[in-house]
Amino acid sequence: MCLSQGKQTPEGYHIKFEITGDHVWDAFVITVLLKDSKHRMHSLTVPQTGDQRDRFTKAMMDRNRCIRLYGYEDVRRHHCNRCTRMYANDQGVSEYCSVLSTSIQ
Repeated sequence: MCLSQGKQTPEGYHIKFEITGDHVWDAFVITVLLKDSKHRMHSLTVPQTGDQRDRFTKAMMDRNRCIRLYGYEDVRRHHCNRCTRMYANDQGVSEYCSVLSTSIQ
């Protein structure tokens, strides 16, 4: 932020001193992926070539797939009327049945 406040870049310097929305988004994505990798105890591996917007796509897809399969560790399962149904079993005891999507791309 210090460099983005009206500072001129030195002659021949190829990087501008300005922060864009893309920089903020990239920082957010990288932070989330690094925290997730640390939590799952594995290394974050991304391509070193290609467009910046595409470098983290596979890692985000892998993270999203894990969340859909296993959920968030610190979030308890909810019981909304949309995905959870309550019914009485043969012994008359109320039980919950949750519907989970298994369509993972």
